[in-house]
Amino acid sequence: MRFKTSIFTILIFFLVFNLAAQEKSKELVFRKKSLSLELAKRIALACQRKAEELGASVGIVILDEAGNLKLAYLMDNQSIISLEWAKAKALSSFEFRQATNKGEFRVWNIADKTMVLGVSGGAPLIYEDSLVGAIGISGTKGKEDDIIALAGIEEFNKIFSK
Repeated sequence: MRFKTSIFTILIFFLVFNLAAQEKSKELVFRKKSLSLELAKRIALACQRKAEELGASVGIVILDEAGNLKLAYLMDNQSIISLEWAKAKALSSFEFRQATNKGEFRVWNIADKTMVLGVSGGAPLIYEDSLVGAIGISGTKGKEDDIIALAGIEEFNKIFSK
């Protein structure tokens, strides 16, 4: 009888110890916040709607949480150069974690990637203090690129405020 009680006690000890170890390991697991293709489409469509409302045609680029291209397209009657500029704006806002309209105008290449600051149209996507992507818009004159990018940011924020 004493032997069975000892085995039972040991089993209970290991069970409790194992559960505690599992709980501790859950704390150590890194959960990556990522931008889905569906979310990127919704952001891009919000940008497109705003561009159409303004009577503009733009290039739209959405980057994911690693700074990689998630979605890119040109609206009708827009040239490929607008898409390249949109990509540069998205990448710059991703790398610097700020809108591209900050500071004075600068353009440079780093590891075959064009970076640009001091122009409108680039904005980071931040969720729970984590950078999860970026938007780049190009093709209008003046501040309209920012207005269009802001429509994408608003759509992004609206989704997560529910």
